[in-house]
Amino acid sequence: MADRLVYVVLLHSPMVDRTGKQVTTAVTNLDLHDIARSCRTYGITRYFVVNPEVEQERLVKTILGHWREEVSKVHHPSRAAALETVRFMRTFEEAFNEAS
Repeated sequence: MADRLVYVVLLHSPMVDRTGKQVTTAVTNLDLHDIARSCRTYGITRYFVVNPEVEQERLVKTILGHWREEVSKVHHPSRAAALETVRFMRTFEEAFNEAS
């Protein structure tokens, strides 16, 4: 069987809240850690977290930066490896273009 490229995209915008208003939802630790570990377990090629907010981008990059440091790789190698699959994008189109 040929290797296949499989991607996961978690969109945070545009979402619709319970009142019908279009909103952007926040990134959580679960979004990063738990979904990344599931992606690694099932051989997902890349996991894209998509959120247009600058502050959310800073948060995600700070968390990912921590897990990409050597000390984190030594003490928690499986978590660090799982988070290597994560890429932050501002739009779905950016994620689509990188995956294409």
